[in-house]
Amino acid sequence: MSKRFEDVFEEAVDRGLSIVGNIAKEVVLHLMSEFYGVKKGCMGSDPCRVHDALVRILGDGAKFAEKSIVSALCELIGLEPVAIKGKGFLEIIEEARRIYEEKINPSI
Repeated sequence: MSKRFEDVFEEAVDRGLSIVGNIAKEVVLHLMSEFYGVKKGCMGSDPCRVHDALVRILGDGAKFAEKSIVSALCELIGLEPVAIKGKGFLEIIEEARRIYEEKINPSI
């Protein structure tokens, strides 16, 4: 595991948004970039903006997209979903970041 968490999170967003289909995913990513300033390469540095953009674009559907993103993130970093059960999207991302960074830098 040598990737930065930000890169892993961005990959999880890409995988997670596939739940809406590839064309719709590209539309969502385009809208996130153009209207909400959430651009590829910068998503991982501000998960709050990702969340806000998803809610504005997908409405109630953002919950399903976020659940899919979390699932992809857990798979990518080897995190058991039970470790984050009952938490909100942003709490999960911060917890996943902490766990991931401990895995790649055990001395921190």
